[in-house]
Amino acid sequence: MKKKKKKKKKKKKKREEEKEQQAVREKEKKEKKKKKGKQKKKKKKKKKKKKKKEEEEKHQGEKKEEKKKKKEEEKKKQKKKKKKKKKKENN
Repeated sequence: MKKKKKKKKKKKKKREEEKEQQAVREKEKKEKKKKKGKQKKKKKKKKKKKKKKEEEEKHQGEKKEEKKKKKEEEKKKQKKKKKKKKKKENN
């Protein structure tokens, strides 16, 4: 009888330890998943920020080009006006 009780106690103890270990493993798994999720979010945020920055730079580059073209056109117009004025004065 005593042997049976001892065996039962041993089995119960073993089961308890198994449960605890399982709980620990589950907790670690959850933490790992959470950490991975955070890293993924961070990466996504970084990617989005980079894309936004590139879009902004592209847009600014286009704006600069437009300004440059306008300036060149203005210079050409001014040159033409000067030429016309000079021609009129010479006549």
